Amino acid sequence: MKTSELRGIALNWAVSQARRVNVSINEELGSNTPWQRSYLNETHYPNEWNLYLTDRDEDLERLGDEHFCTYGRPEYNPSSDWHQGGPIIEKEEIELIPPNLDIGLWEARTGLSHSYGSTPLIAAMRCYVAHKLGDEIELPSILQKSM
Repeated sequence: MKTSELRGIALNWAVSQARRVNVSINEELGSNTPWQRSYLNETHYPNEWNLYLTDRDEDLERLGDEHFCTYGRPEYNPSSDWHQGGPIIEKEEIELIPPNLDIGLWEARTGLSHSYGSTPLIAAMRCYVAHKLGDEIELPSILQKSM
């Protein structure tokens, strides 16, 4: 799949691969009861898969404060969470260019890579993935369904 078309969990998964961070894909929110899972999925996260960091100490230590815990599990969303995506932008020196009248999308640049997105984080994470992994990547089959 083209990195320029990545979004949501597929983009977050690609960022994890570029950073060599271990993640697991889960369709639940970690709630214990069917009622909790049903309520949360219907009201807050309809039709979404979730990406969680595994409990590998080296990954959590390397990420430092960049991870965010939801229901006791570190959730990984750098394309929508500035706390996680911001340090990547800073470390990789990704330049963000606001939308103009012609394109209407954010642009991100680093090295020879550049990408566009509806938000600065989406543009920056697409750019990061393209810079690290190339313009096309192979997604796990479960994520291909989400695109």
